[in-house]
Amino acid sequence: MTQEEKTNAQLVVSVLRREGCCKSRDIAAKLTEATGRTITTSGVSSLLGRMSNPEACDLGYFIQKNRDGNALDYQLAEEARHLSEEQLYGLSLRIGRDRYPLDRALADYPALRRYIPEPDPAPATPDPPPRTERPRPALRVMRKLVGRMEPRKLIRFRKEAPEPVVDRSDRRMEVSFRYADDSAVCFNATLNTFILLCSVLVITVAICCFLIYLFFYPILVAGTVAAIIWGLVLLIWRFRKRRL
Repeated sequence: MTQEEKTNAQLVVSVLRREGCCKSRDIAAKLTEATGRTITTSGVSSLLGRMSNPEACDLGYFIQKNRDGNALDYQLAEEARHLSEEQLYGLSLRIGRDRYPLDRALADYPALRRYIPEPDPAPATPDPPPRTERPRPALRVMRKLVGRMEPRKLIRFRKEAPEPVVDRSDRRMEVSFRYADDSAVCFNATLNTFILLCSVLVITVAICCFLIYLFFYPILVAGTVAAIIWGLVLLIWRFRKRRL
């Protein structure tokens, strides 16, 4: 294949194999002089940027980049220069008939393996944290079927204790209120919580009764006195009417 028939990528690979280390502008100048057609530095830089990237093509594993001022020096590994131009160009291809697979190149030239990074070991999967049993809530309100209660019983008290019973405070009390033919509301609480709720309920009822007594008792007394006076007036009026 003559210089005129080769693609720009093949020409760049040929210069890298022959020269070993070059800059983009040097390669562009050499190719322009060899082929007689204008090959720009930016075009060569674009090709070298792809070829030197291992994520873009397999040839990138064997091209080293070193900064020299504002330019980059591209150098082909010494072991890779033993490959033919067709093989090097084949490594720059992803698909196609001329592609030279990386695994085949490593089998043909074992010295190239030093440029292939070792895969990162898979991170060890940490053991899942042990599952801890969630503590039971101090108070739980739930709905149950009436079938679990005695027939015709509106309220049921039942003691309940988890197994094993560690502390007396772990004992639970369940109160069920039947509100329909087939349903009941159940309040399940620890013994301490149940006693606390009962104490709060008793204190609340006592405060309500005291407020009723404080604000409504004078009205109740005044109403009773007014009713008695009104009844006496009616009796006196009727007695006088009968005498007349």
